[in-house]
Amino acid sequence: MFACGAGASSSAPPEIPVLGSDATCADRAQARPVCLQAVEARCASLNGSCEATCQPRLGPGSDEKSPALRGDLEEERCRQGCRETAQACRRSLLGRCPTVC
Repeated sequence: MFACGAGASSSAPPEIPVLGSDATCADRAQARPVCLQAVEARCASLNGSCEATCQPRLGPGSDEKSPALRGDLEEERCRQGCRETAQACRRSLLGRCPTVC
């Protein structure tokens, strides 16, 4: 099991297939698309869990009718951090997918 995608979703992301050292080219070709889908699902789950915590915050001297721009900036910064984390998740897990011969 990998650390990426350990979000709180109701359905677990698909498992990333692991091939033995004796895997044939056909085994690798069959496992690669499954692996790529599992990586995408796992990292999307991580991103969704992260973005769910990015709530707009009211800045000093603001109220709900006229929120300060600072709160919007903090929310966008949080979402950008989530996107960067999901991209790092993809990069780290894609290397574990089998390559085609």
